[in-house]
Amino acid sequence: MADKVTKGGLPSKVLNAEKIALLDDLLDKGLALRIRVTGNSMTPFLQGGEILTIKKVPYKTLRKGDMIFFKSPDGFPVMHRIIAKKQQEDDTYIFTTKGDAVSTIDELVRENNILGKVCRIERTGSERKRKHVDMEMPVWKGINFSLALVSLSKGKITSHPALAGLLRRVKKVLV
Repeated sequence: MADKVTKGGLPSKVLNAEKIALLDDLLDKGLALRIRVTGNSMTPFLQGGEILTIKKVPYKTLRKGDMIFFKSPDGFPVMHRIIAKKQQEDDTYIFTTKGDAVSTIDELVRENNILGKVCRIERTGSERKRKHVDMEMPVWKGINFSLALVSLSKGKITSHPALAGLLRRVKKVLV
């Protein structure tokens, strides 16, 4: 299958690789990235339009429930939730990730393909006020851990009846 070609004549995979390399370089320098959510694989937690702050963190500190920004095997940037973490014999880590709104698990993510971790969510709420959610707060770490457990045990988080109330409350905080 041929790569899609852009107006400039370059294959889209080449441009994606360049974009990811640039993002990785910026994060490696200690800068934080602000990226707008465009997909729907993380609904209902993220609806699209939110601005995520992503930072590089040590791989050892990543845990189940954290949302990470990583390079997919196809070379595209993806933001999904960690549902499992395993340390390899060579002391590197591999992660199992999944979007909240999808029923399939992603291919394993090696630590060298992780660009960063979502540390903050900004959303424009009612009356055009910006709401900020610090994903490092213990309450949000607990919520994310719970969502990862449900996601691991069941296909789609949105279909789990026990979480319906929790998700409504989370959505109110974000909206």
